Amino acid sequence: MKRQTLIFLLLIPLILVSCNSTTFTVAQTIIKDFVYAINGAEIDDILNTTFDLAIIDYSHDGTEAEKYTPAQIQSLKDHGTLPIAYFSIGEAEEYRYYWQNSWITSPPSWLGEENPDWEGNYKVRYWQTGWKDIIFDYLDRIIALGFEGVMLDIIDAYYYWSEEQGEVSEQFAATEMINFVNEIHTYAVNKTGNPRFKVFPQNAVEILDYDTDGRYLETITGLSIESLFYEDGSQTNSQDRGYRLDYLERYKGAGKFIFVTDYVFPNMPQVNTFYSKTLSLGFVPYAANESAELDSVLIIPGFQPSD
Repeated sequence: MKRQTLIFLLLIPLILVSCNSTTFTVAQTIIKDFVYAINGAEIDDILNTTFDLAIIDYSHDGTEAEKYTPAQIQSLKDHGTLPIAYFSIGEAEEYRYYWQNSWITSPPSWLGEENPDWEGNYKVRYWQTGWKDIIFDYLDRIIALGFEGVMLDIIDAYYYWSEEQGEVSEQFAATEMINFVNEIHTYAVNKTGNPRFKVFPQNAVEILDYDTDGRYLETITGLSIESLFYEDGSQTNSQDRGYRLDYLERYKGAGKFIFVTDYVFPNMPQVNTFYSKTLSLGFVPYAANESAELDSVLIIPGFQPSD
């Protein structure tokens, strides 16, 4: 995905509603609110807030040269902000340390086509050993910095290989993704010695249908959900939204933390509605900029962070 280096702290005076906070306890940590800023987050900007949890990249610009230091990640923990690393496991990104330019003309067997919506991102056959080896090495680097967990993106890659490409069955694709998530959690727990290492898949709520033995639901700490109520400036389709909410209630019923990012700022009526609806469901909301770049730490008085 396109990287942005600009970070800014945004304050606005308009307050439309005062919502009661939803709180979750994650490994003895109370989570009332979170910030999602993966494209150039400045650690000092987060330290100037009171967010309980921060989803950031392991690197300021995604490259190994600009990765954060253990001291910076520790500063977040000392501040009371739980650091969670953004971690794409369903696509390869050509700005990452592992990328080899030779793959363009001579791709490894696990590398698929470029994502037409995100230049420089490539679909991967995530069930193959070559890609898993890269992911576990990448996870080593995240762990070494002191992150307390990971937010796993592109879980919905199983749709691509089963529905769009038709290369494998949906049963196979979903089961292999579930296995992959479980392997990542097991690896991290063994590496850190921390049984509470946190794993938050993003979206793809329906994968629960393939969790036949309950391992996926047991393994994950919670879910990251995008565009639940609003997408591209409009309300989401009520039928689709209801479909997702039915699944989310199952996750919540299993005691899973659910944080929701809708790209609604600076549309304050939408921010107001988004917060009211999300909190009423017992989820934790974050109103991100409507650009969806996730390149800024937003503070909206009365909404985020909550007191």
